[in-house]
Amino acid sequence: MRRETQVDLGRSTRVDATLGVAGVAETVTVTAETPSIVTSTTGGANYTEAEIDKLATPRTLSGIAQLAPGLTSNTPNAGQVTISGAFAYDNVFLIDGVDANDNLFGTSNNLFIEAAIAEVQVLTSGVSAEYGRFSGGVVNAITKSGSNQFEGTFRVNLTNPSWTDETPFERERDQDRPDELSQVYEATFGGPILRDRLWFFSAGRFEESTDADPFPVTGIPVSRLNENTRYEGKLTGTIANGHTLQGAYTNNATDQTRPTFGFSVVPGTIVSRTLPNNLAVVNYRGVLGSRLFATAQVSRKEFGFRNSGGTSTAITDSPFLTRGSAPGIVFSHYNAPYFDSTDPEDRNNNQVAASLSYFLTTGRLGSHDIKGGFENYVSSRTGGNSQTATDFVFQADYLTAGGEPVLNGQQLIPTFVPGVTRAQNWLSTRGATIDIRTTSLYLHDKWTANENWTFDLGMRLRERRQRSDRRPDDGRYLDHRPEARGRVRSYRDRTARLPEHVCPLRRQVQRGTVCGEHERR
Repeated sequence: MRRETQVDLGRSTRVDATLGVAGVAETVTVTAETPSIVTSTTGGANYTEAEIDKLATPRTLSGIAQLAPGLTSNTPNAGQVTISGAFAYDNVFLIDGVDANDNLFGTSNNLFIEAAIAEVQVLTSGVSAEYGRFSGGVVNAITKSGSNQFEGTFRVNLTNPSWTDETPFERERDQDRPDELSQVYEATFGGPILRDRLWFFSAGRFEESTDADPFPVTGIPVSRLNENTRYEGKLTGTIANGHTLQGAYTNNATDQTRPTFGFSVVPGTIVSRTLPNNLAVVNYRGVLGSRLFATAQVSRKEFGFRNSGGTSTAITDSPFLTRGSAPGIVFSHYNAPYFDSTDPEDRNNNQVAASLSYFLTTGRLGSHDIKGGFENYVSSRTGGNSQTATDFVFQADYLTAGGEPVLNGQQLIPTFVPGVTRAQNWLSTRGATIDIRTTSLYLHDKWTANENWTFDLGMRLRERRQRSDRRPDDGRYLDHRPEARGRVRSYRDRTARLPEHVCPLRRQVQRGTVCGEHERR
């Protein structure tokens, strides 16, 4: 007898065997018991590719995760999710077991092709001790692999700004949306190289898209261009009976022409930047005995910003932020690009992990699925978080007339008011580096005592060490405390951040700033 049962990613599935009567007997007594509905103490949800394709939801990891209960996208920054009320930056996104988080904002780097995602698991409560470095939850995705059959898919998505109606803001200015076709192509293909021994899987994604919305405040038309090329290659091989080795590489190259922020309001803030991003991983899975299973994994993720800011050092090319002191002035960025192209930034990580799983069945104490392992995770950042190529950011409102901004060509005219206008002098240390190493050991027991009682018992030990680049010159900033305003204090902080007594929540993300500093997104 053959019976097929689906086993969801990261879940336990109950399979009850049905035995037939061995022989003829005069009396047959059948006793039935209702199986337990709850087979796991872990809260969350699983979504397969077939389900995701049928739903009108974003096919990104954060978009899929929003389907799960106990989760919201009401967060300070795009691409974040809040799980079980925790901070939006404090979740873990995994792709084939590899951490794909942005090192700062806790969003997922797009190191996947949507058509290659096989299943997404969202863990919101009762999460196993094998997962760490979060206070919210885990979004765990697995991608397809090759098999003994050749299989492939192809998908195209077409959009055009002219296919949607103009907003009231655009109609007031008699603006038509441009007729520019945006195209996204996705394809997958996989199959055997050596049947029952070696398989391959490949996927690709190509996007040329245009998002045409006018600038807020000024209403000047702007087209935000995005060119994105992604490809994935994966080899899976059986090196011995019960032992599998897999290697995968994913590359995500992005070129964008866009304003620095969503609250940028003039063409002078537009930059043409590139976002290199890639992931390499090798993992091993092996059956060491009838009850013993082992895994090991090594990976590296790289993500960076290039040309994502200004280049001119002339003080007149400094970025401006409004103060909002004048009536009708909303928070805006104008005059020049924010950030500094001469201070490129990298947000990388390296991960080494291994585990052993042992299955134990006892007569009186039920069954135990015991898993123990270690993880060595290194988060690396390069860049001094330079806010501007000129070292200055001005805070000044723009000139208005009759409640409307006054333009000089396509630029706003700043107004300098004594006691209101501010000049921030950012003396960042360009090229600064910081590495944060987290070493963890964990042990977890999924104990099924009987049909009515299931327990998850686990512990995780963690040691964190930090190493930063130290040079003879010090990073400096203007002290933001009212009682110390105007004084310049010096700290040996390579990223020129505010010290702990000024900003107790160093990772607090609010309105696109981190402790008073903007971060690239």
